[in-house]
This record gives sequence, C-alpha cells and structure tokens, in this order.
Amino acid sequence: MSMAIGLLPTVPITAQTKAGLTFAHGQHMVILPFYTSDHRIFIKARVNDSGDLDFLLDPGARTTGVQVDRAVAESTNFPLTDTVVLWLKTLKIARQRITWVTQKDLEPGHPCSGVLGYGFLRNFVLRFDGKHGRLIVTDPGYFEDNTLKGKEPLNGQNLMLLLREGKTVTLHYPRNYMIVSD
Repeated sequence: MSMAIGLLPTVPITAQTKAGLTFAHGQHMVILPFYTSDHRIFIKARVNDSGDLDFLLDPGARTTGVQVDRAVAESTNFPLTDTVVLWLKTLKIARQRITWVTQKDLEPGHPCSGVLGYGFLRNFVLRFDGKHGRLIVTDPGYFEDNTLKGKEPLNGQNLMLLLREGKTVTLHYPRNYMIVSD
C-alpha cells in the first residue's frame, strides 16, 4: 500500500511543457529510492551534467536550492539565483529556477548538495512507499487516487501523516512518525 500526498496542481505536466517538465519515454511517473538521515528524507538528483547528488526533500522550503561555496560565489560574482536542468532519474526539469545556498544555510546534520522545496514539489503528486524505501513522483494529470489509506511503514516503522491546508508545509520525520504541518 502506498500513501499519497497531493501537493496541489491539477494541470497535467504534459500541458506544462513551457515550464520544462518532462518525463522520458512518455512516462507519467518516476520511482526514486529515498533514504533517511537524522530524521530527514533524502533523494538522489543531478544538476545539469553532474553525478548523483544528495538532495533534502523539504516541502517547507519555498525554493529549490543547490549548494555552492559562498567564497567561490562571492569571488566570481556568481548569481544568487539561476536556472539549471534538474534530473530525477528520468524526470527532466529544464529551466528549474534555483537558489544557490551554502552548507551553513542548510540545517546541520547529513551533508547535502541541495534542497527540493515546495516550488518544485508542488508540480507533482508524491507517494511514499516506506516498505520499499521509494518515493513515487507522478504527473497529477495521470494520478487517479490521492486518498490516504491508513498507515504505511517507513524504514520498518509505522508513520502518521497530518496534512494542513492554506500555508507552506514542512515535512518532519521525528523518530517513528512523519508529520506534514504548517
């Protein structure tokens, strides 16, 4: 059993090609393995032509951020915001607007290369399959069932999910519960 979290939009990504969101091979979803560290959820992503990078999944973050060394950024007049191609396996997000962040801008704990925030996540329906350690990212135009169906284990533990509407949400995973709250 998978648990679904609807993060808003109702327009299919296929209709949002101007936004640069495309699934490869005509697919409408991608399955991403995830792992937890220090009660946070991480997935692998690529920026432009990079190798796999660790990204923190944080619906409470307003933007998507990529880590850059502040000293390098300041000495080279690196822009504070830019657009990149972001890859999540076979999901290509061209012209993804990101914010450059430093490690000290990120919360302490597991080092990560970036943050996937609400500005990115709002385009999809996310299903956490805790039993198999995977996040299923689906084009909302092709997702049929986004109801919550009881409890789903996350890394062998049960979790509860609380959704509140109207405000930016944060995803918090304390001990054996994952809570989405404002």
